[in-house]
Amino acid sequence: MSTQHRFMLMSLIPHEPDADVSQRYRQLGDTAAFAESLGFDGFGVGERHEPTYLSSSPAVLLGYLAARTSTIRLFTAATTIAMHDPVRAYEDYATVDQLSGGRLELIIGTGLGPTSAKVFGISAEQQTPLTVASYELLRDLWHNRSATYDGGLRPALDGVELSPPPRQPRIPVWHAGLSSRESAARPAAWGERLVSGNLFATIDAVAQHLATYREEWAANGRDAAEVQVGVGVAGVHVAASSQDARRQFRPAFDCQMQQFGQVFGRLPYDDFESYLATSTALVGSPAEVREKFEQLQGRFGHTLTYHHADSPGLDPATWRAGKELFAEHVIAPVPEVASA
Repeated sequence: MSTQHRFMLMSLIPHEPDADVSQRYRQLGDTAAFAESLGFDGFGVGERHEPTYLSSSPAVLLGYLAARTSTIRLFTAATTIAMHDPVRAYEDYATVDQLSGGRLELIIGTGLGPTSAKVFGISAEQQTPLTVASYELLRDLWHNRSATYDGGLRPALDGVELSPPPRQPRIPVWHAGLSSRESAARPAAWGERLVSGNLFATIDAVAQHLATYREEWAANGRDAAEVQVGVGVAGVHVAASSQDARRQFRPAFDCQMQQFGQVFGRLPYDDFESYLATSTALVGSPAEVREKFEQLQGRFGHTLTYHHADSPGLDPATWRAGKELFAEHVIAPVPEVASA
């Protein structure tokens, strides 16, 4: 099966103290519209509940982006549904799908961040089982628009029909995972798509996890030609020369590491050269970035590539120029690819 490779930008909407929140949201709309104009296939909004981010309500934000765009696909990147009533999630995302004319795709994630225990009373040990239980009910609702349920996750349901229906007959669903074999086995058992959920994982770790997913897919008796996987890359910046790209992106790398460390208490990389060599980051001249993208595509066999639109440390003009070069030299030339 041949599938057109797709490219997505996503945002967690970093928030600086004393910044104008409403202006930050308008900038998000501007960024999504810019991505659409460059030929990106999708734009995603993540979900974070820490005060350093403004992405606590992805369904609301995607509704706004539906009005700011016309063709680009809209993703949750990723929604952490363990803290949501699955019925409410169904209503919210079915509404977004209608508002967008059927452009919604869901990425489901289990990692809730350190604030979840304080705000929602969900411990680290509860995150995965609650996510699985919530998604299984949401999945039943997607398929049937009604459900009979008495599992203790929420008040019982007795064949209640929900409204509105989504615009698409079946909203595409992806599952973000990288931390365990189970995070690959679950979507394979459901017959649904997988994205590597840790943008700072090494190339080897991503390849191993995708291989596990394909093994589990086959073990469930599914056709290998139907596999679709996505890969989040650690960072993207293209400039006229390798030296310019590295010099311009270095402050963005430092900001990435600082933000990650503030939230999670550790740094995925403390060395810029190691980050460039062993992570999925695409930083360099057009030829370098194109070459590394093709290497990753050959190793991963993925059909979706996504990366952060957020690049604190890059001035807006440099950021825009980098995205324009990426669109010209990577997005535009990509042909249909065979799913591995």
